[in-house]
Amino acid sequence: MENKNNLGFTKGILLGMAMTLMVVLILFSAGAWGGLFTINGGSLMKEDYEKSFQTEPEKSEGVSTESEFEEHVLKKMRSIMKIMDSYYLEEYDEDEMLDGMMSGMLSAVGDPYTGYYSEESYNNLLESSQGIYYGIGVVVSQKVDTGEVYVVNPYEDCPGFEAGIRPGDIIYRVGGVEVTGMDLNEVVAMIRGAEGTTIDISVLHENDKELTDLIVERRKIEAHTIEFKVMENNIGYIQITEFDEITTEQFKKGMDELASCGVEGIIVDLRDNPGGSLSAVVDILDTLLPKGIYTYLVDKNGDRENYKGKHDASYDYPMVVLVNENSASASELFTGAVRDYDKAVVVGTTTFGKGIVQQIFPLRDGSGIKVTMAKYYTPNGICIHKTGIQPDIEVELDEGEYPSMIEYEDDEQLQKAVEVLKEQMK
Repeated sequence: MENKNNLGFTKGILLGMAMTLMVVLILFSAGAWGGLFTINGGSLMKEDYEKSFQTEPEKSEGVSTESEFEEHVLKKMRSIMKIMDSYYLEEYDEDEMLDGMMSGMLSAVGDPYTGYYSEESYNNLLESSQGIYYGIGVVVSQKVDTGEVYVVNPYEDCPGFEAGIRPGDIIYRVGGVEVTGMDLNEVVAMIRGAEGTTIDISVLHENDKELTDLIVERRKIEAHTIEFKVMENNIGYIQITEFDEITTEQFKKGMDELASCGVEGIIVDLRDNPGGSLSAVVDILDTLLPKGIYTYLVDKNGDRENYKGKHDASYDYPMVVLVNENSASASELFTGAVRDYDKAVVVGTTTFGKGIVQQIFPLRDGSGIKVTMAKYYTPNGICIHKTGIQPDIEVELDEGEYPSMIEYEDDEQLQKAVEVLKEQMK
């Protein structure tokens, strides 16, 4: 059998490990995204470096300094790679091993929102944040306690919904691989692919005991993050399914259309909205609230960064915000801000409770890492992490009912929102 895993490769792996480890150490010492995120536009690595090291790692009672820690890791990795090169029975993929190494290092932190992105998954992340990608048109999230990947919202005119995927479905296998417990972004990367290709997906429908196997075609997806309509009594309804780069412009177009129809009040539906871009939610709030602080971040060093509106409200209407247990992160930031400014009544159920922010850092080889770097606070100084936002008026849907799948006559939350807004409009 041909052995392509030579010492030169081993040295390259270790050098890559050293450089990435250096980046992680820099991030942690400086206080450096289902979520709320920002994207760092520049690479952190300024220069390459090499170190000489011995073959066998030295036994250590503990690692006291950064340089000793790096040296200890490099020695240990070289020993492992030497054993693999000498004894491992099969061939292995160097890039997959390196990606696995980086992923394992960050998963050991114990934070489900901090992780490593291979070059492919990093590009998918940037692509999805822009709202245009190639896939099946399904918004997914992950249960923190079980690691199950579940469907939040399948876009109705997209291949996932057309194949039979519905809200609440558990995605069990993708391409024959069980995905429970995997990093959510890796699962998303597996589902996406070239336009016109297909992917095998096994889902567990709610109340079913057996998996359903589906073959889904990938297509170009332009995320419809905004839906709007005029309801009875000149009430405008606008739903935000997630906060992407395209959402701000879509929101403004929707609000302009509602304004031209003469609406006198607005219902903003954030149910099942998993979050998204920090800049997008702040820009949308800037159209609804007066100038001021909409949120602020506090990092590990206690340093505070304010996010402010720059304009007076473009749309000044009585408002009701609809939320539920799947309203997370950026949607919670939105809800907290409009309530703290006394601009809206909140109706629904207690939100998810993700009050932390991740920052995405590109690495030199095209990969990237996502790091939890701060907590965010509402304008009144409330951090909702792990507690969520309790609505002003609590209304639950019947078990098994999902907002995107029920008609108005069965949507008690939306009916209550209309009732409340009518009183405000008087």
